[in-house]
Amino acid sequence: MQKIILGILGFLSILILFFLIQSAPIDPTAYTPPDSQALTGVLSTNSLLQTADLLALGKIDGPEEVAIDSEGRVYGGTQDGKITRLLPDGKLDTFVETKGRPLGLRFDKHKNLIVCDSYSGLLSINPQGKITVLATSADGVPFNFTDALDIAEDGTIYFTDASSKYGQNEYLYDLLESRPHGRFLSYDPATGQIEVLLKNLYFANGVALSQREDFVLINETYRYRIVRYWLKGPKAGTHETFIDNLPGFPDNISSNIKERFGWLCLLFAMK
Repeated sequence: MQKIILGILGFLSILILFFLIQSAPIDPTAYTPPDSQALTGVLSTNSLLQTADLLALGKIDGPEEVAIDSEGRVYGGTQDGKITRLLPDGKLDTFVETKGRPLGLRFDKHKNLIVCDSYSGLLSINPQGKITVLATSADGVPFNFTDALDIAEDGTIYFTDASSKYGQNEYLYDLLESRPHGRFLSYDPATGQIEVLLKNLYFANGVALSQREDFVLINETYRYRIVRYWLKGPKAGTHETFIDNLPGFPDNISSNIKERFGWLCLLFAMK
């Protein structure tokens, strides 16, 4: 018995030594989140979504965002690299396979489905399912986590690279490191030019243009806030905090036809 105990202690000592000398995959810095807001007023708990219709329940794996085409078909990207669509009769079919991880989806004026694929970059998929890669890097830095997008009336695509350091399967490293690796960018389909509009964002996530397209909102997921980047007017090219200290991690955001933003998805987390 004594030999067994000594053997176990020896094994544990080796294991502890291994963890002590093993280099960490992240370079963390200290961050103290702000105190949580009280869930009162507009933040009060409600049951409004209890009446929502659940589509394709249990039949589709992890649709991050949805887009609807002119025929009323609903598209969503799945964990296994497919873009699946829900037909008006309730059936599902596979539109394409990107072999990556489709996240943000929007249709452009030409009925192409523009996709932020976290592994494959910014994609354009025509109605016949042909995939064209629009961009995979900017300023010499590869996209590591192409995430969310919105499309302006002139065709400009505004999108995010959530993290230039960590990929889809390493998103928790980005959270734990607590450093700003995210970028907000634009793509001009007429010229193929990409411009980095904002750097040093803390996990740049959802993107939504205002109705007048004078500004765009970008979620900084790991800082519980939304940033406003001005596209037009005297503040053009500048940015500011739009909403701060949200009660959870902001993920997707969308706008509607009114002068307001429609939906903000929060991943709830204790601060």
